[in-house]
Amino acid sequence: MNQSFIENKLTWILLSVILFTIYFLPYFIKGENCYIEQFDNLDQISYLGIFDGKFQGNFFPDESMEEFYMPGIEPIFRVSLVTIPKIFWQFGFLPGYIINEIIYRILAFIGFFLLLRNYIFKKKIPVIFSALLSISFIYLPFWSQGGLSVAGIPLLLYAFANLYFSRKIFISYLIIILYPFYSGFFLSGVFILFCVFIIIIHLIKKKRAVKHLIISFIILTILYILINYPFFLINFVYKIPTNRVGIKLAGKGFEIVLKNFINFFFTSHLHAKSNHQYIIFPTILIFLIIKNKVYELSKYFKIICYFIIFTAIIFSLYNYKPINDFYTKLGFGFNYSRFYLLNVGLWYLLWAICLLNFYKRIKNKNIAQILILILIISQIGINYFHSSWKIWNSRPTFKEVVSKELFSEINEHLTKTEKNYKKNKIRIGCIGFHPSIANFNGYKTIGGYIPVYPLKFKKNFYKIIKDEIKQNEKLYQYFLKWGQQLYLFDDKISMRLNNQYIIKRYFKTIKCDLNIEELKKHDVKYIFSTASILNSNEIGLKNIYMSDEPEYYYSFYVYFIGD
Repeated sequence: MNQSFIENKLTWILLSVILFTIYFLPYFIKGENCYIEQFDNLDQISYLGIFDGKFQGNFFPDESMEEFYMPGIEPIFRVSLVTIPKIFWQFGFLPGYIINEIIYRILAFIGFFLLLRNYIFKKKIPVIFSALLSISFIYLPFWSQGGLSVAGIPLLLYAFANLYFSRKIFISYLIIILYPFYSGFFLSGVFILFCVFIIIIHLIKKKRAVKHLIISFIILTILYILINYPFFLINFVYKIPTNRVGIKLAGKGFEIVLKNFINFFFTSHLHAKSNHQYIIFPTILIFLIIKNKVYELSKYFKIICYFIIFTAIIFSLYNYKPINDFYTKLGFGFNYSRFYLLNVGLWYLLWAICLLNFYKRIKNKNIAQILILILIISQIGINYFHSSWKIWNSRPTFKEVVSKELFSEINEHLTKTEKNYKKNKIRIGCIGFHPSIANFNGYKTIGGYIPVYPLKFKKNFYKIIKDEIKQNEKLYQYFLKWGQQLYLFDDKISMRLNNQYIIKRYFKTIKCDLNIEELKKHDVKYIFSTASILNSNEIGLKNIYMSDEPEYYYSFYVYFIGD
């Protein structure tokens, strides 16, 4: 390949910009008709503070603040964390979502590129491969709400490496300060702090200089505490029992644990998709077979390998019954197996070390460059197919899921026909769809996707749904042992809320066994259901609206709860 072309600064910059633009084209071309994942995403936008299509979250508790989905709970549970994405939500949810996607992926690209150029590849391999490898990394289907939690690990590693070697101190501390404002404390922060602490102890024993690492550790810890102050107030000051203490993990036998350990190297976790199993893992295995005793960055290669094996063990043992039963009794409700979230960037760093050594060992550099180019472009294609391609082609689209036109029609109908109806005053129950979608359209609901809430609210909510979920063992066990989805479940529809096509086809009618009297206690006036309730008259519900138009994603039946 032409050396001047692939080493040219303009070449890799222009190529990076083009590939970056390609990734985001579906958002700009399709707009609201693009696909956005519902699971752990659109189903919890109300938890982010998005109501009536815009950000309305409060940063500090106030008795007068409006409550949208948990009537009667303490104000401390309603506050929003002080994080960077809150800035983007000011532009509306979808524009904010796209801005967030662009910003954290740009930062992820910069972090990975700088780490490769300064500590992995340096000048030993053409710069264009650093750019392409960084593009392959940011093409991954990261969990948008996680921000830099996973995508920003290489950027954070770059900052820590600089601080350890006393390089670029100012910019490195800026990265350290930025990271907790753009990441989840319980998603990655806790595990990063643990790893940095262990590294500091190890370096102190080796009598190495660790001043900057200690300072950065203290900064991260303090900022995480300040940003996540509601959690610390709830648990250590107010001491309010939450749903987390009631979480009971499902224990597995050793055979399943062993299977999980093996599968760990061939699959990607939902919120930490690395897609390493297709090309990266086989490449690493080949490298392990043919490597010399002495090879570039062997020390770092071994450390990363050991860490990934460690995370595989922790991940597997998390479900091992003897350990699981003991941990459940402690009542922490914290998933300590999430070290695997740190692995995504590490798989790509391992791959980079392998590619570097392949490049050095192959005498014909043109062949080496072509081989590496094929591998990286193939990985880019795989990652594109699992992320941006889905945004182009998957359904339901964002527009279909939020269904603003349908909710507007319902509101218009109820305003005309219901005497005391005022959209911003009443509270509704949601059956067969995510309450966050009703919140997005301006309705107050009973329940939603809520990771942390008062235990007393869970007990009260259980009174509403117990007769329904007892008919479905899976639902029953889920709610009692986990219960982050406070939904008015139907035993037949169960957890199939992400696919209204299935509900429309197979669940046109349901029998409702919810406790209507308990719903009344929470001032619920209406029920919005995606299936017709056969026993509505028997339980005191009056059907006042029906929409079963094929052009809409949902079928809706609206019921008034009589006095």
